[in-house]
Amino acid sequence: MSFPENRMHPESMRVWPLDANGGRGDMYFEFVPIRHESWKLEPKQNYALKYRMIVFDGKMDAKTA
Repeated sequence: MSFPENRMHPESMRVWPLDANGGRGDMYFEFVPIRHESWKLEPKQNYALKYRMIVFDGKMDAKTA
């Protein structure tokens, strides 16, 4: 989950579909904070992005999440 103070929150996501790569079912997911707008990184500056990951095997409803 993206953090509300992250640059470009809510950030775009890049996800491979299950049938990608010849149907191998590879999992690939990433946030893309530069998808719609470039981000020039300046020397001697600190940059931080925060995320939270929930890993769960099964069905999860909104209350549990």
